[in-house]
Amino acid sequence: MKTIFFIPARGGSTRVKNKNLKKIDRTSILVKKIKNCLATKLGKVYVSTDSKKIAKISTNNGANILHLRPKSLSTSKSSMLSSIINFLENYQKKYFSLPDFIILAPATNPFLEKNSICQSIKILKNKPLFNSIVSVHSSNDDPFQLVNFKNKKLKFNIFNYGKKNYLSFERSQDKPTFMKLSSALQITKAKYFKKYFKDKKLINRDKPFDYKKCLGYEVNSLEAVDINIKEDFEIIKEMRGKTAIFKKILNNYC
Repeated sequence: MKTIFFIPARGGSTRVKNKNLKKIDRTSILVKKIKNCLATKLGKVYVSTDSKKIAKISTNNGANILHLRPKSLSTSKSSMLSSIINFLENYQKKYFSLPDFIILAPATNPFLEKNSICQSIKILKNKPLFNSIVSVHSSNDDPFQLVNFKNKKLKFNIFNYGKKNYLSFERSQDKPTFMKLSSALQITKAKYFKKYFKDKKLINRDKPFDYKKCLGYEVNSLEAVDINIKEDFEIIKEMRGKTAIFKKILNNYC
């Protein structure tokens, strides 16, 4: 079965300029991600970008560039799904077929472990009734604490889980544990995306994986780290200096 990696890395990031080329311990998060994907030996790594600079850096580090992504699909409002569909359409034109699996692996989740990628796709291959598998992690967020705050007034019990709400629990340890989606890893059978080739209107209201036939794979909190703003890089630098497990994992990527 043919598997490929898809790393989205547009050049015009707005919240952090040149975000995908920002470095952690002298290596950009994009290069870290490329090397991590290559280390799995699961298949070719493709970087989807509108930037010639990013394209050159990618190919110099072992990744492939199928084509430069159109500027119309590289704005802050462009969906991830639209980029995947554009890539797969061009892939099919060039190779006259589609891969069996496409692994969406954003550079902004630079600490996803090689083992998590390999184990995830192994699980999906053994579950033919499912089209996707995505990473999840244990969340410290407590949705029961959500409140409506308007005109200085608080309204409680706006979140209900089954028949439970904020007033159902006196002790925090009695509350259920919630899992949270992580963008670190999303693997999908490529044939699932073929429906979007014919009906582009579906792209604007769907996710970049099949959420109706989807499995989950639990990753640790470090693997789930998602870099989006400048402060995220500062937090990571602080973690690197204080956390032993961070140092151990970081060394595997440098």
